[in-house]
Amino acid sequence: MKELLLIFAQNPSAKEKNNWNYENGNEFFVEQLKHIYSATKNINVDKFLFHDSHIPLNDLWNNERYKKYMQLGSDAGEKMFNGFLKGFLKEYDNIVLINFRCMGLTTEIIEEAFVKLRRHDFVLGSQTNGNFYLLGMKKLNPFLFEEYQGRENYSVKRMLNYFRHESKTYYHLQPLAETRKEEVFALKY
Repeated sequence: MKELLLIFAQNPSAKEKNNWNYENGNEFFVEQLKHIYSATKNINVDKFLFHDSHIPLNDLWNNERYKKYMQLGSDAGEKMFNGFLKGFLKEYDNIVLINFRCMGLTTEIIEEAFVKLRRHDFVLGSQTNGNFYLLGMKKLNPFLFEEYQGRENYSVKRMLNYFRHESKTYYHLQPLAETRKEEVFALKY
């Protein structure tokens, strides 16, 4: 059975200068990326890392363990769809996507997702803000991403309703909180 982990990461950019107090903006991204690297480096599956603006030449991601790609698409839904599509075209059986902005995400949670995906059509990890930190599937399902297009926040409720309505089996992982910059620095200092 071929299994794949998709990691979508954002590169610090001028865009973040407008969204956060930039004096710690780059450090915030670096801390989140270090955490996700730590949580994923020893998981025994193939890993695709999707960057949003460019692929850094020298970064913390081991080029032998992580295949690096650019995110393709005009919005989050299209980018995730294309990531899953790439994996399914390469004949992976189980694919799990994770959100890098979730410091509560652990190796154990990701490994649990792969175990549960072997027995369910979908695995979902929801965040307390209504988004998701993890989505796993066995077959590409465009509907999930069409519903996402153009939205900043995607309703986990909508996704769960879809699973139920279509009689899909799913496993719902423990809810986690999205990481905010203040939380990262409170832990660090």
